[in-house]
Amino acid sequence: GLQTLLRNSHQVFRVVNGRVHIRDWREETLWETKQPEAKQRVLSKACKTRLCWFFTHHPDGCALSADCCPFAHGPAELRPPRTTPRKKIP
Repeated sequence: GLQTLLRNSHQVFRVVNGRVHIRDWREETLWETKQPEAKQRVLSKACKTRLCWFFTHHPDGCALSADCCPFAHGPAELRPPRTTPRKKIP
């Protein structure tokens, strides 16, 4: 339902105290500094693996420069997604 849509669209929306807001990446603190080191490595490998929704769909484009945005500003910036092998459950 709606919760799944919001969760899958975290690039565009954020939920705070049960209220939905359009995400403004200019207000986000440096996303890497808030994360534990192990999660930083995973996030840095995920960086630029998807197109920036704002760059692609918003009439004014993305508020962040391509260097500051964790998402790709155009197909030329896209990196192949890194898949990690899943552990087999016996």
